[in-house]
Amino acid sequence: MTDSTKVSDGIGTVAIVGSGTMGAQIGALIAVRGRNVRIHDASPEALDRAKTRIDKEILPAIIGPSSSLPELQAARNRITYAALLQEALTGVDLVIEAVKEDLEVKREVFADLSRLAPNAILATNSSSIPCAQFADAVTNPERLLNMHFFAPIWVRTMLELMSSGSTTDDILQRMKAFGESLGLVTPIVHGQSKGFIINRIWRAVKRESLRVVDEGVASAEDVDRLWMLFFQTGYAPFGIMDMVGL
Repeated sequence: MTDSTKVSDGIGTVAIVGSGTMGAQIGALIAVRGRNVRIHDASPEALDRAKTRIDKEILPAIIGPSSSLPELQAARNRITYAALLQEALTGVDLVIEAVKEDLEVKREVFADLSRLAPNAILATNSSSIPCAQFADAVTNPERLLNMHFFAPIWVRTMLELMSSGSTTDDILQRMKAFGESLGLVTPIVHGQSKGFIINRIWRAVKRESLRVVDEGVASAEDVDRLWMLFFQTGYAPFGIMDMVGL
């Protein structure tokens, strides 16, 4: 996709607030797909680290082995690193928050986003906190939603959307079109679901796997071995728990 091929979602420039693992990956993907991106972090050191990771690791991973230097440079040129929040937010169409999973921190961040970006769609990448829990911090919660991306973003090509409870259908549909323009499968969660879709199902799988071992029914190794054979996959519950943590 080139800069001239905007889809009907009306999103031209996106601000990413938080430059950690998810913020960096989200920003890089959006840039590769032809949108302008501004990445902000309160920590200058974190912002510098994100730029290095994006340039050397994330962009090449998203573009793939066939990537050329001009293609990489074009994506890099679409990304601006903003030390000041106001600089990142001025005139953007969409803001995606990717700070730590702390309700009070998110409440403070979204109060600032609401004030500094009064016309932008506001989204949180939170995988565990429904934005309905801090919607009262935002003017016009009709423009607020969860947009849950998955890491690594070039492998887990999906995006879950969930309403604040007040999000307009127009915004949900625009964000669905936006997600699909990034090459992501983009379902809309109906109603409010803690854990959305995948994490809710994963929580049940994890809980039952732990129970099977705790009750002495099977070892963790046997659970994983049978899972991998049955589903023909290289990953299994305990291996995933070891990888992502409890």
